[in-house]
Amino acid sequence: MKKFFRSLLMAALLLSMSIFVFEPAPAYAASSIKTLKAGTTYSVDLNGGGNESVKYTVSKDSSYVGTFHLYVNGTQVYSRKLSSVGEPTGVSSVTLVDVKRSDKYKELFVNVGGDCSDWWVFAVRYYSPSKVAAYTKSSGTRAFAKRARNDTDYMKASGNGRFYLNVETPYHNQTFGCYYVLAPAKLSGNKIVYGKASAYKLVGVKGYTKYVFGSKYYKLSRSMKLYKSYSGKSVKGTCASGTKFTPLYIHVGSTIKGSYGLTYSNLYVKVKTSSGKTGWLYFPGRSSTKYLTQLPAWG
Repeated sequence: MKKFFRSLLMAALLLSMSIFVFEPAPAYAASSIKTLKAGTTYSVDLNGGGNESVKYTVSKDSSYVGTFHLYVNGTQVYSRKLSSVGEPTGVSSVTLVDVKRSDKYKELFVNVGGDCSDWWVFAVRYYSPSKVAAYTKSSGTRAFAKRARNDTDYMKASGNGRFYLNVETPYHNQTFGCYYVLAPAKLSGNKIVYGKASAYKLVGVKGYTKYVFGSKYYKLSRSMKLYKSYSGKSVKGTCASGTKFTPLYIHVGSTIKGSYGLTYSNLYVKVKTSSGKTGWLYFPGRSSTKYLTQLPAWG
């Protein structure tokens, strides 16, 4: 009997060791957004036919050019050559997203890092080993043909087919400066197609203003009217010079044409002041008047 229990104990121990050694790669829930690491194998159902073994790598082809490689079940099913000024490998992150829960597919969004115009996103959908669709940014919406990123801190997806990407300064404004917004988008015709919104949420404010201002707040260099809405018809109060605020949303008003074919947009910015007041401030697209003590400007 003792030998039987010793044998049973030894079998249980060996089984637990085998489970530990051969633990499968993590599988993710359909509605989640996860960042994947290069060279790591994941167990994911990409096309509704059961979990596949998924991995990506990035090869360095030259000083500033790399190639993205996607492997499914050990076979390369897609590759794309990348160029980037800022990062030799080209890829800064890859996220797994279920854009539309009612279909059976999940998408990989590849964030290409770099500088200036080399900061962009494309998406990949796997149907079968012989069929992989790629989606690049649409050139039809000029305002959003700018730098965009998709890491988990700056991407939102509701699962209804629409998602939001982080886009840098789609509407130029000399008095408010540079900023980032969540821009609504969808996948259509092998393109990432952006839509318009009445107000765009500003994102990453705490992350970038601290490097410009030394704190999370913007600071007014002159007094400004605080409006109840972005219609600009009803004044709620006045924000004095020196008022600190956090920008929350922008509403795009009319545009102003400048030299060299440039256009500037008049912006209403929803703010929350350091004293807790909320409302909308108006920043004209072009003006010689200084509205902020320091103007966010980069890239």
